[in-house]
Amino acid sequence: MEFMNNIWSYIVGGFNFVVGCIASSTYSDILDVIAVTFLVFWVLKFVKNTRTAQVLKGIMMVVIFLLISDLFGMKTTKFIISSTLQFGVLAILIVFQPELRKVLEQVGAGSVSKIFNNEVHDDAYVNSLKHMISEVCNAAFRLSASGTGALIVFERNIVLHEIIDTGVMLNSDVSSNLLGNIFFTGAPLHDGAVIIRGDKIMAASCLLPLTQNTEISMDLGTRHRAAIGLSEGTDAIVVVVSEETSTISLASGGNLKRGFTKESLINELSMYLLPKKIDTKKEKKKKNKKVKEEPLQAIENKSEKQ
Repeated sequence: MEFMNNIWSYIVGGFNFVVGCIASSTYSDILDVIAVTFLVFWVLKFVKNTRTAQVLKGIMMVVIFLLISDLFGMKTTKFIISSTLQFGVLAILIVFQPELRKVLEQVGAGSVSKIFNNEVHDDAYVNSLKHMISEVCNAAFRLSASGTGALIVFERNIVLHEIIDTGVMLNSDVSSNLLGNIFFTGAPLHDGAVIIRGDKIMAASCLLPLTQNTEISMDLGTRHRAAIGLSEGTDAIVVVVSEETSTISLASGGNLKRGFTKESLINELSMYLLPKKIDTKKEKKKKNKKVKEEPLQAIENKSEKQ
């Protein structure tokens, strides 16, 4: 009975505390709550489906044991857990060092860089990017057809200087023939990754970091693990051609998509690599105009008659 009274007193006390906070809250308090809520949501979203989530569960269990020990008056247990948590910040910094570095890199190259790197690309550059994507996709499917493995990295906001320095500098235009020669089995530069910056091949035979994720399928080889590893720590996009299965995959944000067709690969790369267009008044008017389009079959019949 005493146990139930203690629980009820905790519930009533917590409810009264929340009501009192709401009654005396100001605009700054509301903004503070929104900021904390967003921060907690962002942290949970980040650690979801990563090894960090397992450690976070362990920390939550320790906190729950601390609350239970306080509720039942377990002084010795409470003292031990409280003493342990005093060193929790240092332990978290040590355990989460790779993840914290990844977060800071993503924050620095994500929202902040988008504010200060608001470049306007002309049509010529956009067309060159489209040509580059087309050439890469042509090369990927030619390599897939011949059972040749390949790793093609697209640099985005995070500059890959350290990765480029591990390979051989090329700084050449992108073409399907050049990529085919680079990854041709027995060629000097075939072992490693090609790094593409903008519409140029910056380097070949580059070394990529392997993922430390232990939950990845054992069916994935070194190429796929390297692609996932680079995409975990940077915002790079990596196209992988499997030597064993000839499957074409794409790694981004620590995730791997597999089984692309040529059309779907072009669409996926275009979504990531082409600059987003800003709708002007003229472009909106063009979009709103209804254009009468003939079916593809009708167009083909016309061309046959001609």
